Amino acid sequence: MVASQDNLTACVVCSDRDEKRQLQWVELLRDKFSEVYVIFSDSRCEKFTPGQKEGRSIATDQLPPVASVAFVHVFDATLSQEFGIQSDWVFKFTTSGDPELQDGELAIFRPNSPGDLGIAASDIEETVAYISKRREQPPSMCFPTILMGERQEIVTGEQRQKVLHRLCSVLAKKESAPELYRSIYRLIGQPKPIVYVLDDYNNYIVCSEGIYQPNPNLSDRIYERYCYEAEVSINNVKEALRGFCLMLNNLSLAFTVKTPPLWIADRRQPGYELVYEALPIPELHRDRSQIAAFIIDLEWLPALTGRSETKEKNRQNWKKMGSRAIDILSDLYPEIPSFIFTGLQPSEEVQEALARGASWGFYKEKTHHYARERAASKQLAEQLTYINFEQQLTRTVAVRYGSYEEVPFPEQLALNSSTPAGRQLIKQLKIKPPIGSDFPSLALQKAIAGLLPAATLVEPVKVISTGKSLAQATFFVKPTFQGDRLATRFIKIAPWLSIQKEYQAYQRVIQPRLNSYTASLVQKPILTGDNSPSGEMPWGALMYSLAGFPEEYQNLYSLNELLELQIEKVGGDVFLLERLSNTLDKVLWPLYQSGISKPAQKQPLWRWLGNVLPSLYTGVLVPLPLVPTDLLPNLAPLATDKSSAKSRAKFSAKFRFVADGVEQEAIALSSHSARGYKQTTAWTLASFDLVRLNSELEKQEALQNPSPWDDEILNKSYRAVLLLDWHLEAVQWQAGEFGNGSITLAHPDLGMRVFLRGRGEDIRLRFGATWIRPGMPVTVLACLDAKSKELAKIEKKIQASLSALNWNYPVAPPPQPDAIAPLDSFESLLSCFQEKNSLGERKLTSPFKVFCSNSLLPHRYTISGHVGPIHGDLNLNNILYPASETVGWLIDFELVKEQGMIAFDLAKLEVEIWIHHLAPYLGAIATLSSDMEPSCYRLLYWTLQALDFPGDEAEFLKTKLKGLPELSTASDALLLPATNALKVIKALRCFGLEKCKLTLQELKWALAAYFFNAAKFQSQTQKFKTTSACSSIFAFIASAWHLDAVLPYI
Repeated sequence: MVASQDNLTACVVCSDRDEKRQLQWVELLRDKFSEVYVIFSDSRCEKFTPGQKEGRSIATDQLPPVASVAFVHVFDATLSQEFGIQSDWVFKFTTSGDPELQDGELAIFRPNSPGDLGIAASDIEETVAYISKRREQPPSMCFPTILMGERQEIVTGEQRQKVLHRLCSVLAKKESAPELYRSIYRLIGQPKPIVYVLDDYNNYIVCSEGIYQPNPNLSDRIYERYCYEAEVSINNVKEALRGFCLMLNNLSLAFTVKTPPLWIADRRQPGYELVYEALPIPELHRDRSQIAAFIIDLEWLPALTGRSETKEKNRQNWKKMGSRAIDILSDLYPEIPSFIFTGLQPSEEVQEALARGASWGFYKEKTHHYARERAASKQLAEQLTYINFEQQLTRTVAVRYGSYEEVPFPEQLALNSSTPAGRQLIKQLKIKPPIGSDFPSLALQKAIAGLLPAATLVEPVKVISTGKSLAQATFFVKPTFQGDRLATRFIKIAPWLSIQKEYQAYQRVIQPRLNSYTASLVQKPILTGDNSPSGEMPWGALMYSLAGFPEEYQNLYSLNELLELQIEKVGGDVFLLERLSNTLDKVLWPLYQSGISKPAQKQPLWRWLGNVLPSLYTGVLVPLPLVPTDLLPNLAPLATDKSSAKSRAKFSAKFRFVADGVEQEAIALSSHSARGYKQTTAWTLASFDLVRLNSELEKQEALQNPSPWDDEILNKSYRAVLLLDWHLEAVQWQAGEFGNGSITLAHPDLGMRVFLRGRGEDIRLRFGATWIRPGMPVTVLACLDAKSKELAKIEKKIQASLSALNWNYPVAPPPQPDAIAPLDSFESLLSCFQEKNSLGERKLTSPFKVFCSNSLLPHRYTISGHVGPIHGDLNLNNILYPASETVGWLIDFELVKEQGMIAFDLAKLEVEIWIHHLAPYLGAIATLSSDMEPSCYRLLYWTLQALDFPGDEAEFLKTKLKGLPELSTASDALLLPATNALKVIKALRCFGLEKCKLTLQELKWALAAYFFNAAKFQSQTQKFKTTSACSSIFAFIASAWHLDAVLPYI
């Protein structure tokens, strides 16, 4: 039977003594039901009918035998049973908006209070339609999504899991809350960085299984310290402490919360020294790249020591402790925002904290519930919830770095396609005419306006090439103001994540160590395009000054250009050596010196060289809506308390989930060091994890590589892998519904990379927030390829080079179009090199086996090296020389590292000279022979020997050539470029081995790694384009040559 509104009855059971909520229920229900019955706290019953303002008292036996619907407060369920209330439907409500249910009951997911029931008339209309069978779905108030933008109150681990599952359920029911879908998508899928909460309350709370609670063993004497106002009682302080824990638990749904204790003695006067001592500086330094923000209380009271209380006259000084902390942290970590967290009313202390660098303020609750309303005119209005906090992080980035919302000076940028610089810039940025009609040109105009607001005209004058960084363009501009020429500036445009990385590297590494011969940042970066309606990647821009350079930048040459100009000249070696040696001594030596003076360290190979080697694994990032709800809560942050760390020590290497009704397993790869293991033990355990993973991946070799657009990806035979707290390295996406994207992650213990293909929109929503910085922890579900697709780039390049030279080797064809060639494809190439040079029993090992197949070296295999600040991308285009200078200037700091392998910087520079300038000339010499191939092998062998030879490298090579009749006819003009290049490389070697005291082993490891990576590059030289194909082959063999000197026999 379908109920009609005429015969619907409702019963409300709520024992509030002030009777406010009961009467609010009556107001909502009275005109929608024929009869409304209310049970009050004193056990009296009243009946209300439509149009009746006052209720009529009735006896218990006059209650309906079965009501159509009952609205019952959770705490009054027993009262409902005592009165024998029966109903067709039961809706439960509670103050927090998250009621516990019995079978068949429906929850009202609306926080409510005597001042605000949180329910509208439209909710009651939906309820009537539902119980009358005129609506299939339960009313909106019964969907947990209504809480997503509100305040989650969590006091137990079970509640936390319940909330997480509830959040995850939104992804499968987009239509139930479309306005919240994107917010929940982002909060569940985005990185889970660390948030440090710095509050003296930290001293009095405990965290167990990820839930914060007041320490149950606190004495009243501690609470009394906070009763500094007459109206504040011990119970008030206890409530405030519970409210503090409430907010921490809410915040921990989307962030990794850390609450270090702040033990301060009250026998000392409050001041900067005391604040600095209380801050956990070593821990902050260690976590720096993973910290999203600091949340700081303004008043830090000293911990209870020998004295009974803090003098009231000193209390005002303690209220400034938080402001001092903000001051210190803003200077130490300028990229990390600070937020006020206080119960103080807007006052001098709040204003001072904002003036010292705080970005925003959150109100600290004084009860164990979130307040429903707050008068913004009287006090800080915003409450600390995970959604509010994430929104303020985004807002802070926009305020700090954001460009103009619109182009303020449309005529400022003179981007003329008739000039070489204009044409090149338009090409690199993919700008479509007319200027200002598309995203790239608008983003560029806004960036230029933000960087040079005083200039009335800005003209690009020179565009330079870039190295391994993700820069879209690097160029010089000539600004003018009303006809007066201003200083020429150097500008870099790149994705925002990349610009952040460079800005932080410059601030942390370059600026404190180098005073001269580096590009100097003029101002903070500019963010533009962050609100693109089409979903484009936001851009960033940095502007540098090259103080000391002449204004005529057309006479500026990169080291690559100088090599091109001078390598064939008599005396070119002297010219090049002078400039290289001066640059090494005056620029790089001061950078490396601190690391060189310290003992060498041992680290896994991939921690040293993981960012240069091909990604060890590739695969597909499973889109968030396809991740099973059983696994989604594992994307939440891990707790940071010691008890939880112990529980995580029992961590399972596999997670079970259900996909399409079938139970499956996901392999979990996580950080063992984060779970408390010593570093060497963590490396070993992580190595075993990868061995198990490799054996699983072997089982899917017959399958095609997974596709990010396959909605059934988890129902196929791919092994799902849960990557827990891996470090975010790079993000890219294409705009549009069907755009592609990718992310690169680094293993938290071992450092090897995984490259994941994905859907552009999924990646944008999860990793596109502008506050996300490189290095933040990420948890994702992926399906990996059987073999890394990154290897295909190197293999295809080597094969293409062999084909271009008509050198034929028995390379086995790939088993399928999407697969890569076997890893031993080019072992015959190495065998031929050995045979032509009569190396006898000596067998070179393929770099594919060492760096990619996982079969030769255990992942925990460590190598020794000197660690220190490095440039990270020391290619030939990142060292610039003005015509009148003999010392080069460094540019492009995106890949700068504070703790990098010093040998790698020098190895990269050496390999760059090999690939782009030495190898093509060796190939040209080999063409003098009737059989070029064996001659190339001999020339390569002699060149490698010459650089290891302790004497004159040029004479060594010439002597070898004289012994081979076919090559002895090489003219001095043909030999000169090769010998000049050898001298330059030998100078690099001597600087590393003699001045920097690097070991030959660490240098050989770095050379082997970068030679292998460089095998996929195209030589930049404009000469000998035919023989430049030798570069890729030479690089592969040279990698094997250097590996032979360092490989262990295992």
